[in-house]
Amino acid sequence: MQARERKGTRCHICTGCGRCAVYQDDLAVVADGGLLKRWQDELAARRSLPQHPVVQRSMPQSSLSQGSMPQSPLPQGLSAQEDEDLQEASGSVWVAAADIGTTTIAMVLYDGWGRERDRFVTVNPQTRFGADVVSRIQASSDQKVCKELCQAVQGVLREGIRRFKEDSGQTARLRLAITGNTTMLYLLRGLDPRELGTAPFCASHLEMVEATCGDLDVVLMPGLSAFVGADILAGIYACGMVKEERLTLFLDLGTNGEMALGNRDRIIASSTAAGPAFEGGATKGIWGADMVGIMVSLLREKCMDEMGLLADPYFEEGIRIGGTVVQESQIRQFQLAKAAIAAGMETLAARYGLDGLEGIDRVVLAGGFGTYLQADDACLVGLLPKSLLQKVESAGNAALAGAFRYAFFDWGKQEELEQIKEKVTIVNLAQEGQFGGRYFEAMDFREWE
Repeated sequence: MQARERKGTRCHICTGCGRCAVYQDDLAVVADGGLLKRWQDELAARRSLPQHPVVQRSMPQSSLSQGSMPQSPLPQGLSAQEDEDLQEASGSVWVAAADIGTTTIAMVLYDGWGRERDRFVTVNPQTRFGADVVSRIQASSDQKVCKELCQAVQGVLREGIRRFKEDSGQTARLRLAITGNTTMLYLLRGLDPRELGTAPFCASHLEMVEATCGDLDVVLMPGLSAFVGADILAGIYACGMVKEERLTLFLDLGTNGEMALGNRDRIIASSTAAGPAFEGGATKGIWGADMVGIMVSLLREKCMDEMGLLADPYFEEGIRIGGTVVQESQIRQFQLAKAAIAAGMETLAARYGLDGLEGIDRVVLAGGFGTYLQADDACLVGLLPKSLLQKVESAGNAALAGAFRYAFFDWGKQEELEQIKEKVTIVNLAQEGQFGGRYFEAMDFREWE
């Protein structure tokens, strides 16, 4: 497989930043490093095993090589019996983790020693029915469409599993741990999701689901509420919040802006409508982290004021940056999204009993946005306060990390997942009296002290 030139794979502009993936399919949805690497390192430390190179694969690129996987090297210094036991263990059960996102579906394959062997990433085919969960909930009122939504995502999972089995060259039993937001898991199961989009926004199906099909064992991780799903529970689980004394703010800034604040004593969580602004939808392919950098540049060059208004002569026609024209409407969509996140953080902190955000010990930024976001730029546009700047950690795909952790460390054990569910209180930001005022104040592009 030939490496592509390092440009333009994450957005429709190229500034030579060097942050684009070598491969088109290695988008921020897998996000090497972060919490996923933490749990891979933990497993490697327990088993004292070497790392293995990954073969990368994307669904749309069906022409990629279908060659067999290279054989796993065995650790040095093992007895004949230990060698035999390890070979049996690595061949008997392999593990896959899947994150069904509103925009993207990501799957990763690991051998029995916990080393990444393959990955499979594609745009969620449900996007043709709408860019966000609300659109798909509305579309699913037609039973025929609801069935099509179910078949679309199940088809992706089947294709990923098929490729994984071909690539592994193994007859191993496969464990698949699946996470995703509540709407995506409803649609995966063929459930009618309309209750998720109508007040009081109840979710009747948040339980863990276990199933067996031939040599495939599947777990759907449990959710927390209609708009705080299994992906957020998996992220909380991956970052160890329920065992930490430190007060952690967990932010997953994708199509849905979910957040959780807490520690081992208690956790509160919520969701705010960010829309597609952080994943390129509102800005025609410019990913949220790049959009933050563009906003900073426009402010510094006096091409835009703190209210988000482009200067003449750009106000009517927009301003061209690379191959993309950034228009006033796109700036406004980004403003609305970042204001919702900023107001949500402040409201959650106040609900927790904090006098401001300074009492937070750690900020975990999850997802592709968090992976590539420059935290100092986030402060300059009013998305994060300076008081949190030195406390930020990039988590990568925390949902995948949580699925990985469960599949290898806690398969069949639900104790910690149940602890999280017991400790989490869901907060409806729309019912919090100060949220509206904070939202309005956060609209401006002003540095957040």
